[in-house]
Amino acid sequence: MVEPITALTVGYYVAEKAGDKLVDSGVEWLEKNVISRWNKHRGRQFFSQLVDELRKQEDVRYESATLNELLAKVIKGDKETSELFDAYRRVALCASKDIGPMVIAVFVAALWKKNIEAGDEEEQLFMAAEALNDRDFVDFIRWFTEKSEAANTPKHENLKLPDVPGLRVLELVTAKATRNTFHNGETPINLFTDVGAFAPKLQNLGVLVHFTRPARGGDPHRVDHFVGVTNAAVRLHVVASRVAAVKRAAT
Repeated sequence: MVEPITALTVGYYVAEKAGDKLVDSGVEWLEKNVISRWNKHRGRQFFSQLVDELRKQEDVRYESATLNELLAKVIKGDKETSELFDAYRRVALCASKDIGPMVIAVFVAALWKKNIEAGDEEEQLFMAAEALNDRDFVDFIRWFTEKSEAANTPKHENLKLPDVPGLRVLELVTAKATRNTFHNGETPINLFTDVGAFAPKLQNLGVLVHFTRPARGGDPHRVDHFVGVTNAAVRLHVVASRVAAVKRAAT
């Protein structure tokens, strides 16, 4: 007769092994139906856009060229293969399923066209393309477009935004919780809720900048909060807008 403690131990062992099998089957299903699927999807978005960009750079006779033919024409050595490897690694880690991989493809093709290595600004752009998800991109494009128009044509002289070297200032930000009240200047802003989920991500990369200035009116206890963008953000907006439009037209 099996001792009670021994039977209990065997029971735990069997249950643990059954649980392990359940976990293993779950992992296999996840790898097959989720991870593999979306990795392939991102890869297709990246290479499809890369083909389009490379074809634009080549002669008309290459319009029907395959990806292999185009890569053979532009990849001349370790520099290009290393850049392609780094780009595809970023694609695999993208938070975005569509726009991010396409943005990365555009910037890689641009580096190859100019035959230059990625500088600090390009690294910012690649990191931004990796960090933003598709919704972030859509919100960023909309925000940038709307705020640029408002900044370029202020409705009143008092609404003109400050000039800051190296920045394009796009918005005077107030906390949502205190908008249209007399306490705007006393409440700190939250970039996530008051600008958009993309804002803190881009701020962490130095692409977007939040700063303060003494509030107009002379009250020393109040400050105005502003958000500006660097040249990297301008370039990101141009490319993201273009590939997002292509994506919309294809759906």
